[in-house]
Amino acid sequence: AILHSHRLFRESLGVCLSRNDRTFVVCAVPAVETDYRTVCGHTPDVVLLEWDAAGTAYGLARQIIGHSADAKIVMMGVPNAEADIMACIESAGASAYLLQDGSLDDLLRILDALSRGETVCSPRIARLLFSRVQALSGDHGGGGSDEGTGLTPREREIIGLIEQGLCNKEIAV
Repeated sequence: AILHSHRLFRESLGVCLSRNDRTFVVCAVPAVETDYRTVCGHTPDVVLLEWDAAGTAYGLARQIIGHSADAKIVMMGVPNAEADIMACIESAGASAYLLQDGSLDDLLRILDALSRGETVCSPRIARLLFSRVQALSGDHGGGGSDEGTGLTPREREIIGLIEQGLCNKEIAV
């Protein structure tokens, strides 16, 4: 499924993907006007969803995943900024992303990887994801002393200060 605000883009991408014998476009609709049931009614394996600065695509992506857990979301047109890429993964639940300057070949590589159960991301984003997983697991290289609570070092410090009986003003310093 292709969800994008520009009709010419949707139709052109649909034609390009239809020429690939491994892809079949089940629907191409405007992203901003789409109800998740429109997309999920076609049961797509992959949804190509237009990224937007306001983040409205994230909610639509979550609705699609909530209705069809096996659907993979590819956010298209994402700026090459760590915060935007991480938001696509964390907030939208995207399985992959295509940068603003991404090519059709890049998209085809992403689709091939998804079909094999893999994902594609830059080494920089892989490093960020590993850091995030380590932080969430509490393993910061020191043996995971927080016993899986998922707390950040500052949160653990604050808990310790509360246990010592300090007030909010004293903790904030």
